[in-house]
Amino acid sequence: MNKIGRLVTHPLFFMPMVFTPASLLAQSPFDGTWITEQDQSKPSQKPVVVSLNKGIFLCSSCNPKVEIKADGTDHPVAGLSFDTESVREIDAKKVAFTDKKAGKLLYEKTAILSDDGNTLTQKVIFHLENSDQTMNQELTFTRLEKGPAGAHETTGAWRLDKNTISENARTSTYKSSGEAFSMSTPIGVSYAAELDGKDYPVKGGMG
Repeated sequence: MNKIGRLVTHPLFFMPMVFTPASLLAQSPFDGTWITEQDQSKPSQKPVVVSLNKGIFLCSSCNPKVEIKADGTDHPVAGLSFDTESVREIDAKKVAFTDKKAGKLLYEKTAILSDDGNTLTQKVIFHLENSDQTMNQELTFTRLEKGPAGAHETTGAWRLDKNTISENARTSTYKSSGEAFSMSTPIGVSYAAELDGKDYPVKGGMG
């Protein structure tokens, strides 16, 4: 079976992806629609360190670091794919995040702690700029360190163990035509490039 490796990114993690063909055309071994094999990807092992304590949310492992009030209102952040974030404590084991860019909703995230306190699940809904579809992602973390007494129970250091992404974000269609090559996805990411070594724009990219 033909396979092709490609680097796929999202705002927090970088993962190598392996694609297998859903359908192939005759023109080129690249032509056709390809779907990511998620079981071939290896999440980043860099610890994610977060804190929610005394009304302040802190992501010290984020680059750049994020430190804002956890009061459910939008606060400015810099250097990320979004420019404001709100953090709201739902209960002792759940925290909700909302990320926007220029006032437009980009991400809705909910962090949910397991009953034993050792597993953190983050469910993400991506609102895409160039598509009427949404992309869904579920991240599963294992606790490495606990937070200080009195902090929210999600506080601590976490290792990403599993990253599941909806199929519409794992599907890409490639087409070659003479000296041109193009890519498109169901979620509105695309490019059309000449095979001349020059830079061509990517439309609909997330961050």
